[in-house]
Parts: sequence; C-alpha cells; structure tokens
Amino acid sequence: MCNKTQNRAIGIFLGVNSFSPSAGIQRYMGWKLLVTRRRLRMVKYWNRLVCMDDTRLTRRVFTWECSCNKRNWSADMKELLADIDAQNVFSIRSVCNFDLIEDKMLAQMTS
Repeated sequence: MCNKTQNRAIGIFLGVNSFSPSAGIQRYMGWKLLVTRRRLRMVKYWNRLVCMDDTRLTRRVFTWECSCNKRNWSADMKELLADIDAQNVFSIRSVCNFDLIEDKMLAQMTS
C-alpha cells in the first residue's frame, strides 16, 4: 500500500501516466522500495545492538529475545539475513557489513 502511494507521488512529480512501470520510475528517482529501506534500518539497528555493552538492559533483552523461538524482531532479522544468504551473522551475532548487505538487497529488488 505504501509503495503504491510512493509510486503515485513519483509519477505525479515526473508527470508520467499511471501505466508507467514502477521499477523504472523508482530507479529514475534513485529511491528504494519502502520495504528495502525498512530492512536496511533493521540491519543498522542489529549492528548497534551487537556492538552494545552486555551490561545494558537493551542488550540483555536483545540476547534473551534471540534465544526465544517466537515470531519477534529477532526472528524477522534471522529471516532477513537468511534471505540474503548471511545466516552465519545471526548465529554468531556479529556485525554486518552494511554496504555488502545493501548491495545484496538492491540486487534482489531489481531481479
């Protein structure tokens, strides 16, 4: 729904008709899909949590949540990393190479 609104706004701005391909106008504007931007922010937050000191409450909750087998933020993050073939990052809770992951996500978006 949000991507549809974003595409409509781009189309109005560019003055193209409603039948223009959305991938083309997004690429022309240099915008990423909202889903991709959200997932990239998740990766940035993952890196922040992984680098956080173990004595912080946020880090303790993060560690506890990773050990749960429920549908939560950590499970979404595990799925995201699996989609881009970086499962080992989740299992050892290491920092992600943000640029590499961004490139992989953008490559998936265009394929």
